[in-house]
Amino acid sequence: MMKSDDFTTTRLIMDGARSLRTAEESHAILREAVRDYSHVEIDLSGVEEADLSFIQLILSARATALRENRTLKLAYPVTSGLRDLLERVGFLSGMTEASLADREFWLKGGDA
Repeated sequence: MMKSDDFTTTRLIMDGARSLRTAEESHAILREAVRDYSHVEIDLSGVEEADLSFIQLILSARATALRENRTLKLAYPVTSGLRDLLERVGFLSGMTEASLADREFWLKGGDA
């Protein structure tokens, strides 16, 4: 996991296994980034394995960023493994305005 910044923007590189086992670490990294920077970009391309707890952490960080008038976006669309997980748990289905925004966030690397 690496972080680079210019005092207002940070890019987090999250990799490896991201699951309940690593949830505390992932939460701390995301919380610190959203607290300390106005623009957060997350690179998930190196995530080899993830579970629902990781997806929930990303969504929580995204909601916090929105509440605090900050931006949180993905550097790239999610990889096929994360996409499969998102489809299995229902995050990529539905036709509401909110679900379309979520689809764009995950699949196009959209802003929060």
